[in-house]
Amino acid sequence: FTLALILLENILDDNFICPCRNNLNYICFFLCTFVPAIGCFISTLFFVDVSPEFNNKMEKTPRRFLYAFLTALTWLSIILIDGRYCACAYSDWEGLYTTYDTFGKWCKPTGNNISEVTCQKRTLDLICISQV
Repeated sequence: FTLALILLENILDDNFICPCRNNLNYICFFLCTFVPAIGCFISTLFFVDVSPEFNNKMEKTPRRFLYAFLTALTWLSIILIDGRYCACAYSDWEGLYTTYDTFGKWCKPTGNNISEVTCQKRTLDLICISQV
């Protein structure tokens, strides 16, 4: 199941576009992070049988909840280790989502109100914080 989560993250990663607008960044982060985690939890809870050797349903229930929780936690870990989703969420400047040679995709600021170097440093800091 973990391999399926990693595959899903790779698909999401290829198609992920940060809106680079402060109010929409949080919504995008929530949709890409917590909605799949909740979906993983619910689908694992109802569709995965983790202990076929037990016949008693009371013995299966705690194991199902634990396995479902670990699956959701695995998804959250995969997303946070990537770092770009958190960097998108906390980018508080307007910009364009572009690719940079050093650290990949980020919100490049538009206009003269904020320095591009300052935004690059902030993006790198956010990626590092997310990965810790």
